[in-house]
Amino acid sequence: MTCGMRCSNWAASEDSAGPNDVSRLVTDDALDAVRGFLDFIAVTQQMPLAAARWWEKALARVETLRFMPQRCPLAPENHFSNHELRMLIVDPCLFIFNIDDATRIVRVVKFRHAAQLPGAIEEA
Repeated sequence: MTCGMRCSNWAASEDSAGPNDVSRLVTDDALDAVRGFLDFIAVTQQMPLAAARWWEKALARVETLRFMPQRCPLAPENHFSNHELRMLIVDPCLFIFNIDDATRIVRVVKFRHAAQLPGAIEEA
């Protein structure tokens, strides 16, 4: 199970429906980590239906970042960054993101399992 075409569409979702919406952008590193997590569930754990259900839930939750992304708490990685980093929890994982107020873009910069330790994020 891989996220295939839907991952590509999701990574490029910079479409905004309204004046109060923000666009979402997922970095390649975060997308690769999501793919690895889905492959682990589907292939290693032999639970492709669970991987598909989690992926659908994750898509829906990331879509909610269009509206009030500031509602999400600060991420533990925020301590290591010059930019404010927030987290969206999709059990058992975290989508770590920043918000560019000037461009109105939410950028998912990291994806990790909640049991993994937080760490510095390379900033471009």
